Amino acid sequence: IYLLTANSQPVGGSTETLCVHVHTSQKTLLLHVTLEHGQTSKTLLSQTVVSQDHYQCVSFKVPAVTIDTEASIVFEVKGKTTFLNGTTKILIKPPAQLTIIATDKPLYKPGQTVKIRIVSLDSNFLTYNGMFSTVELQDPNSNRIGQWLNMSTSSGFLDLSYPVSPEAAEGFYVITAWNEGNEPITQDFEIKKYVLPKFEVTVELPPVITILDTTVTLKVCAKYTYGKPVMGSATAVVCRRSYRYWWFAPGSAQLSDICRTFTMMVSPLSHLILH
Repeated sequence: IYLLTANSQPVGGSTETLCVHVHTSQKTLLLHVTLEHGQTSKTLLSQTVVSQDHYQCVSFKVPAVTIDTEASIVFEVKGKTTFLNGTTKILIKPPAQLTIIATDKPLYKPGQTVKIRIVSLDSNFLTYNGMFSTVELQDPNSNRIGQWLNMSTSSGFLDLSYPVSPEAAEGFYVITAWNEGNEPITQDFEIKKYVLPKFEVTVELPPVITILDTTVTLKVCAKYTYGKPVMGSATAVVCRRSYRYWWFAPGSAQLSDICRTFTMMVSPLSHLILH
């Protein structure tokens, strides 16, 4: 009885592990495992089995490929009165490459500088040095306004910047990078005249309010963009909606909503309790 385990879709050029478990009543067996790829054959394991229950794992280098390639793992066990062999197919896949383009923020004002970072990752999400024949920037009218030629990542990273004209058109701009396979990778950002909010307000509500609740706590938090609390007032309007009928019986009237308004001063720690 034998069991062989291996990755059915290994990545070309990577290191994989193959494990073999053999259970036999004979004292001595010759165990041989090979990897056949194209016209080549590589020995992965050649071992004399002397124990009744033998288990062993070995590491091997997967052949490098550029396209999906079928290969075979051939297993053989030989003894004085025993000969077993089996073949299992595997699919060797070329190394996958991932390119990420990011900007330091999604929205810019005219006249600001766009900072661009390109990251190259392999199938194991490790950085590698990739080559880009062209990196270009297009405006909302598909005009090329920026271009970098024959750029490569250093330790997996490539940093670029582009100063936006103060008269730049508002809209979405597109960054496109062509990798070694001449495949385009794109990322966009927006240029828009905007005013940063002075503060933000968050409201925390209970997930459920039932008709049996006599009090409900509503939390209101207001903070300036630099983190300091905002002093002010908050108004909450709480309504219980009436049931909406699609039709009414003669002489009946639609029920009105039940609403109440609550007002409070907002301090660094504010809780509005509704009765």
